Formats: sequence, C-alpha cells, structure tokens
Amino acid sequence: MSLYVSRVRWDCDPILPDPALLGLDVRGHRRGSPVATGRGGVLIAGTVATGALNYGYSLLLVYLLAPAAFATVASVASLLLVVGAAAAATIPWSLAHDVTNSPAGSRVRREAIGFATVAATAMGALAAIVVCALTWRYAHGWLPAAVAVACLSIFLTAVVGGYLQGTERFAALAAFRLAEVVVRCGAGLGLTAVTSSAAGGVAGFTAGGLACVAIGGWLLRRDLPRFTVDRGRARILWTRTAGVGLVQTLIGTVQALDSILLGLTAGDTPDVGAYQTMLTLARIPLFIATALSVVSFAPLAAEHNSDRKKTITMRMTLRTYLAIATVTAAGVGTTPDALLALVLPDRYLWAAPLLPALTIAGVCAGLLALTAGFFLAAGRYRALTLMLAVAVPVNAAALAVAAPDVIAVAWTAAATMLATAATAAALLARWRRVDAPVAEFAGLLATGGALWICRDRPIWWFVVLAALCCWAGARLRLDARQAARARMPEPAELLRETVVRAGRDRRQRPGRLLLIGNYGNGNTGDESILAGLLDLLGDRRRATVISRNPAAVEALHRVAAVPTLSRAAVRALLRSDAIGIGGGGIFGDGLPPLVRLLPWAALAARAMGKEVYFLSLGAYANTPATTRRPLRLAARLATAATARDPESVRTLGGRSRRSNRVALVPDPSLFVRPAGADAVRQLLTGAGIHGPSPLVVNVKAMPDVAALNHTLAALAAGLSTWAVTHDRPIVFLALSTRGDYGLGERASDLRLAEAVIRLGGLSPRARIVGPGLEPALAKALCREAAAVIAMRLHAQIFTTGSGTPLLSLPFEPKTRLWLAEHALPGIETADLTPADVAEWLTANVPPTGERRHRHGFSAVAPQVSPG
Repeated sequence: MSLYVSRVRWDCDPILPDPALLGLDVRGHRRGSPVATGRGGVLIAGTVATGALNYGYSLLLVYLLAPAAFATVASVASLLLVVGAAAAATIPWSLAHDVTNSPAGSRVRREAIGFATVAATAMGALAAIVVCALTWRYAHGWLPAAVAVACLSIFLTAVVGGYLQGTERFAALAAFRLAEVVVRCGAGLGLTAVTSSAAGGVAGFTAGGLACVAIGGWLLRRDLPRFTVDRGRARILWTRTAGVGLVQTLIGTVQALDSILLGLTAGDTPDVGAYQTMLTLARIPLFIATALSVVSFAPLAAEHNSDRKKTITMRMTLRTYLAIATVTAAGVGTTPDALLALVLPDRYLWAAPLLPALTIAGVCAGLLALTAGFFLAAGRYRALTLMLAVAVPVNAAALAVAAPDVIAVAWTAAATMLATAATAAALLARWRRVDAPVAEFAGLLATGGALWICRDRPIWWFVVLAALCCWAGARLRLDARQAARARMPEPAELLRETVVRAGRDRRQRPGRLLLIGNYGNGNTGDESILAGLLDLLGDRRRATVISRNPAAVEALHRVAAVPTLSRAAVRALLRSDAIGIGGGGIFGDGLPPLVRLLPWAALAARAMGKEVYFLSLGAYANTPATTRRPLRLAARLATAATARDPESVRTLGGRSRRSNRVALVPDPSLFVRPAGADAVRQLLTGAGIHGPSPLVVNVKAMPDVAALNHTLAALAAGLSTWAVTHDRPIVFLALSTRGDYGLGERASDLRLAEAVIRLGGLSPRARIVGPGLEPALAKALCREAAAVIAMRLHAQIFTTGSGTPLLSLPFEPKTRLWLAEHALPGIETADLTPADVAEWLTANVPPTGERRHRHGFSAVAPQVSPG
C-alpha cells in the first residue's frame, strides 16, 4: 500500500508565470510594479518628456526675458502649478473613480462626466479670481485675462484626464498631456520672441489649455456627458469632489508656499528668478510621483479589489518612486558647476548651492503627493485634511521668518516639506501597515553625499552617478519580479478573472463566449466543470456551448448549446468574441479524432482575431507528440492559458521558462455549490435508503482490463468483510454513462458497480444512484456521506474539504497529482488488497450508533420512542 502525502505548492517557482504573460486585463488585477508595465512606462516616459519640454521652455525664457520679467512668469507659473495640482486631483480622481467602476456608455459614467464638466467650469472660474487677486501687484496689461483663461482651461482639460485615467488609457493620457505642453511651448516662445514681455510667456499656458479642451471634446465622443443628475447622486459627487479638491489644494499650497511667499515679499528680484530656476530642476521627482499616482489609482479605487492587493500596490509604487527619485534627486542636487554652466546663464550659477535643499524638498513633495493619492483613492480624507490644514500655516510661518533670504527659504522649505511628508507617511503606515521610507531617505543622503564629494571632479561624478543608475535599474527589476509574485491573485481568483474577462462587454454590448469541452456526454465530472465555469461567468446568456448533445446541456445548465459538427456551431464560432477550451483532462493518451483537431481549431480561431482561453485544462505528458506540439503553440498564442495541475502546466508550457504562459488554477468544479441536505435525503429515499448517512463508493474503468478486474475483486471482498460487522448502507455513485478508454457501456460506472455488488454479495444493502445526477447533487451526496471510496477524480474533488473521510484508488496521473496537492491518502490500484479496504473502513467509518468526532468516535444514546 502506498500513500500520497507529499505537498505540491500552488505557487511553486517552476510553474509560476509572469502575470504580464497571462494577457489578463481585468480591472483591479495589474502586473507588478507600476513602472514595470508598459502602461506605467508609457505614462512615465510621457511625464519625463513633458518635464523636459517644461524645463527647456523655462530655460529658453531665461534667455529671452529680463530677470524681472522671468520672475513674473515663474511666479505665475507657480500659481498655475497650484491650480493644476488642484484640478489634476479634484476633477480627474473623482471622475476616474466612477469611470473605473462603471461600464462604457452607462448612465452612471455619463452623469459623472457631465457633473465633472460643470464642477470644472465653476472651480476654474473661482481659481481664476483667486490667482488674479494674488498676482495683482505685478500682473499688468492683458496678463490677468491670460491667467484667467489658463485657469479655466486647466480645469476643463482635467475632465479629459480623469476620463482617460479611469479607462486606463495611459498612452492616450501621456499623448494628451504632451500635446498641451507642445502647444504651450510653441505659442509661448513665439509670443515672447515677438513681445519680449512676461505676458507672452503666460499666454502659452492659455494656448495649450484651449487646444487640449478642443482635443478633449473629440476623446469624449463615445461617452457624451449627461448633465441631469438626481439630488442624491449629486450630493455624493459633490462631497467626493469637495474632499478631493480640498486635500489637493492644501497639498499644492504646501508645495508652492516658498514660491508664493518669495513672490509676495521679494517681488520680481533677480534672486527670486534664480530661485525659481533652480526650483524647476528640483521638482523633477514631483513629476514622477504624479505619473505613478495616476497609474496606481485604478487598482486602488476599484471596489472589487481586496485590501491585500491594494496594500501591495501602495508598497510597490512607493518603492518604485523612491528608487527613481533617489537617483534623480542625488544627481540634480549635486550637479557640477561646469555642467550647470552649459544649460544656465552665468548670472544664475551663484544659486547652485540651493539645489541640495530644493531637491530634498522636491523628493518630499513627491512623496507627499503619492501618499495623498493613496488616501484619496480610498476616499479617506479626514485625517489627511486635518494634518495638511495644520501644516499650511505652520510651514507658512516658518518660511515667512526665513524670507526674503533665498538660501534660508530653500533650507526651510526642505525641512518643512520633510516634516509634512514624514507625517503623511506615518499616517499611511498606521492605516495600511506600509513601512515609512526611512531607509530610502538615508540612502538619498548617502548617495547625495557621495556625489557631492565628487562634485568638483565631473568624471568621477559621472562614474558614481552611472553606478547609482545601475543600482536603481536592478532594484526596479527586482521589485517588478517581487510585485509580480506578490500581486498574483490566488489561483481561484485568477481563474475567476480569466473567465470574467473572456465574457466581458465589447463595444457596449454583452460579450459572446464559445465554450468547447467534453460537455453533454453523460459525465457528471465534466458537467461539473461546465457548471463551475458558468457560475464564474455569472450571466449565462453570454455563453454558448458546443456539445454532441446540446439538448442535454441546455436542460441541465440553462445555457445555449449547439451541435458539435453543424452550421449552428460555425455560426456560433464566427459570432463569438472569445473561445474557451476546457477544462478537464481533455488531452492525454488515446485521444478521439475531434480532440486531436482541437489545437488546430484554437490556432485557426486566433488567426481569425478571436480571443482564445484555456480554462483549467488538463493535458498530460502522454499526449501524442502530433497533438502536443500544436497544443503548446496554441497555448503560447492564447489570450490566457490556465491548467489545473503542475503536469498540465508543463505540458502546455513546454521546456522554455520564457515561453511559459500557463498559470496553475483549481478545477472549476470546486466552484459548484452543493445542493442542500434535503435534496440528498430525497435522492436516497428514492433509491430505497433510509436511516444513517451511507458509505459512498465510486468505480471507474481502467485501460488494463486485468488490473480493473483485480481492483473490483479486491474492493468487493473488502466491502464484504467490513459489511459483516457494520450495518451502514452502501451507495454506489455512477458519474458516467459510458466506460472510459473506449470500453463502452459494458464498462460504465453502472455496470462496474453492479459487478462489485455481485462479487461482494452486497445486494441486500447496496444501491446505485446515477448516472445523470446534477453536479450540485452529486457533490452534496459526497459531502453528506459517512465516507467515500473513489476512483474518479471528481468524486474525490467533490469530497475534498468537506470533512468526509476519503480513500482514493488512483491509477491516473491527474488523480495522483490531486492527492499530492491536498496531502490525501491513496492506495494504488495495483497494490490494493481486501484487507486494506476493510482496515480503512473500520478505522474511518463510524458504526450506525456512533458519531464521528475529530479525535475518534463517541457513543450516541439510543433514542427511546414515546410510549
């Protein structure tokens, strides 16, 4: 007798795929660290390009304008940065929350867009009044009008940004923002060259905003705004928008306090111009933080995502930001004077000592923005609002004491921003158990110190900076791998997401999923797989099943079905959006002709542009090579491929780890809800069984007839020996109408059960139920039984986890793999003896008058009938 007690982990390294290879695009399940994905990379690349253009724009204005005029443009730009920060979070994040959690074209989404448009117009007008009031001392001519239009356009373009953020079209979002900067730089430089005034530089903001408003109208054409919203929903939207707006306004104010106070106390002096020039360089980490906040928003705001996924997203986003920001800030803060002289006029080089302080402030500003984004995505405003409401006057008072000395203001800004960011990080650590980035800040100071030492030697400075860049790249790659593993859904959740994606909406209509498998052939195990897949899908109207017996499938599962070889099947294939193959052990030894053609059919469907999904497939090493090779190619080209055991993963994925696109998931029959105890009692009563819960036995045909006869004889003798001393009823569960391995009906479960009853002399107390049971009822019978002896895999799956004792008689690879995964006992059929059966039954099945407990059996007092 051999027992299977080894453990196979679901997440074992040889079979864990890169989530990016699975092709999943379900909301809430994203791939690793934000920067490690194409989506995040595109947005960060767009942000870097935007920052480079902004920086180049500022540098060209330095050469085109006098110091006083440049100080005016820089002060207005700082105020517009506050406006942009408030608009970029108030409108987009509130709108993106509704867009993320509502389908395209829905009333909820259109109402959210309409409300965001109205709110953006009102808030843009208010921002224009405030900014004009703050710039009245140094804004002359038509400069206030340009500032007002720029404020309004900034808020209106934020609506489009929120829409793209909610739909997670990050490439379009990056292009949209880049277009705004390109128009702004072109118009601003042209007007500045003509007028040589600050008004020309500010007019660029106005031109860029108006151009993006026009582009945004085209991008929103598929979800046109709906401006009528009921009072209850309007109240919710206003509350969320006000909360987000207040937090982001406070954050923008904290970040721009130094510029605002210098503008109010020192005006447009050359010192302020130099300060603003260095501040432009030091704010690069803030741009990176903004991009990462946008990328991480959708998985954090998605209502169906678990807290575990959200915590991992926060942790990996912070690590990504700090890895990039550390190198960036250390490089900018210690840039040698010889390099600064290449990009800055000589009159500003005296301000180079400001860079270390301003870069520290920039890193802290980015950390504050990123942390605030986490709170806003979760709708948690109160604690952060109170903290920022205290930070604004405290930081303003400290900066007012330091002003107008720009060096004192720079270091005061670094200290106050560090304190504010540390407080926000502490709030985050208390809420989500995300560690405060103390080590990262220590690394920033260490790397900055190393670069500062080499500052007078540019060659050594480049060497150290290159080493730091390599370190950051290696860390990002490591973080991406760890995130891919940490954020990988549980196997059951992964299968659910795959099925949901296969049947998702397409172009504002329900998706059409065509399911192909061994359905309608009288096998309850295969029917339980289909039932599980349909339960995961939810809406059964989205699915059509190809079956040899479509009438039986429709009657059992209440789903549309078509004959396997028919015109209806061809029409269903052509109309479908996705093809789902599986699950179950379809591929192995002795394949029918149609199964051999199934991989080629999958490749043809993929060539037609259909999505192809392998759903918890069973494919084993003894699959013929002529079928295995096209099957592996189909799995490699499939939209998503999942298998139900490690051997199937290896069979589908092949030897190359890089080509392994296959994920390990559970059998779909696990998702079938068992019927109630009353249904089981009714089934047993109909079979003539009354009294205590029965012993359930399941047998199956084997390819070796001699081995089958040996197994049946040993099982019959063991049952007969046990039955002499036990009076519990015995139920044989037939799960298939046909015998496997081409043996036909003479070796069906029913005929084999009759043979065991005859050999063991069990006819007075044994009954047969099935075949043709509903999967939920068969599963309930196994769970309500006193014990189960099973040869079929699905009889064992039905029993696992119910607490019912199970004795497996394995002879197939899929059964051995199941036993190893769940550490269940099993006796190989070749080693089975009557004594093994009788001993196991005596040890695990309580007599009729006893109840089974965790630590053994206890007597049950006999019931005395009244009278």
